[in-house]
Amino acid sequence: MGGADIRMREVVCRHGRVNAVAEVDLDNDPEKLSAEVARLAGLFGTEDIAAQWKKGFDAEYAKLNKDLRAAWPGSRSPAVVSHVFTTWAAELAGATTADMYGPEAVTPGRLSELSAMKPALVLDNAHMSTGTVLPDSGATQVKIANYPSDDLDLLSVYRDAAAELKKAMEEIRSR
Repeated sequence: MGGADIRMREVVCRHGRVNAVAEVDLDNDPEKLSAEVARLAGLFGTEDIAAQWKKGFDAEYAKLNKDLRAAWPGSRSPAVVSHVFTTWAAELAGATTADMYGPEAVTPGRLSELSAMKPALVLDNAHMSTGTVLPDSGATQVKIANYPSDDLDLLSVYRDAAAELKKAMEEIRSR
């Protein structure tokens, strides 16, 4: 499962004098996101704008992915345990997703299973955090935000996740 797979109603177009409401499928997986942008562009006749956005998004995503791969501890893809709504961030980092948890809290039995996988990173959903996911496992926990801040810049979600992941991997490398 990719990022937050949530359906909601939102105002999605303020192009010219048109204001419209459409159902938006939110998922930060890059393929799903690009498909949703294309679908919405078709609804609103903004295909040219969407194509420009996709070109910029693809370039930024590739740059972030390259930077994160260069930061891998020991030049190897780190194993991660990811919240079900933050797997897109593991993909961004080129990390190996060992397993997922959530959205419900981790039970003691599940804690044991996830800890046994010896992940280097735990990707926690900043919007649904239940605290330290795998205490005493040695894994570095990284808070990943799924939604943009007040500026509504979706690329900032990817940039912020990349910055947090890079910081965590540098911490692991310095141990």
